[in-house]
Amino acid sequence: MLRTVMRNFHISYPRAVVPYALRTPAVELPVMSTLPVRMRHSTGLRRRESERAAREAKLFLPVAWFHEQTLAQRAMSRLAGGGPASGTAPPA
Repeated sequence: MLRTVMRNFHISYPRAVVPYALRTPAVELPVMSTLPVRMRHSTGLRRRESERAAREAKLFLPVAWFHEQTLAQRAMSRLAGGGPASGTAPPA
């Protein structure tokens, strides 16, 4: 897999590391709660962690809604190094 990543590497990718690193831990546990209980347990989550994941998924809904809004999407797109999907430059 590393060979594929290196072959497809572009100089703008390191700019996306910071937003990715900020967002990934925040959604990891809520995403785990979308898995069936048996799969959560097979991935190593104990019962308490599994219950916590289910609670955090409910608490994460307002955050997910905010991230889907246009202004938040534009801000994350600028941090990741790209403009909006329409191909126009983001407002200054």
